Amino acid sequence: IQFWDYASFAELEGRFDIATVRGGVRIDEHEQYGSNVVPRIAVTKAYDKLHFKLLASSAYRAPGLENINLNELARARDGSIDEVRPEKTDVYELEVGYKLTDQVHGTINLFDMRIDKPIVYSYNSTTETESYRNLGKVGTQGAELGLQLLEE
Repeated sequence: IQFWDYASFAELEGRFDIATVRGGVRIDEHEQYGSNVVPRIAVTKAYDKLHFKLLASSAYRAPGLENINLNELARARDGSIDEVRPEKTDVYELEVGYKLTDQVHGTINLFDMRIDKPIVYSYNSTTETESYRNLGKVGTQGAELGLQLLEE
């Protein structure tokens, strides 16, 4: 198996009174899987006692050599196995923090991360075939509370 993969990344930052905004984009060109664009943006601001962060990003992962190799070997033995494809991830996060005192800082973080067609290892004991395949969708969503107690 042989293929080429090129990637470019660009990022811009703007600092404004209301917030700092940073945006980026990564462009992948893969011989076998074509073009893919994944954007990223972050908005942050820190005041005297309050700070916030808003993030939105995407990620892309093409199958590696071993993913492709094991998948093709398994497909040769079992025609029902689909070709392994790239996975894509989207992440959204919001964090708000407040400095209660010089020694006590609190934060709340809300997040949502979803992976479309994650590449996973699988083993079929009936055919004794190991492979990499794509699942449907997986993800996690939640909230996190943090409290920092600092010593003087």
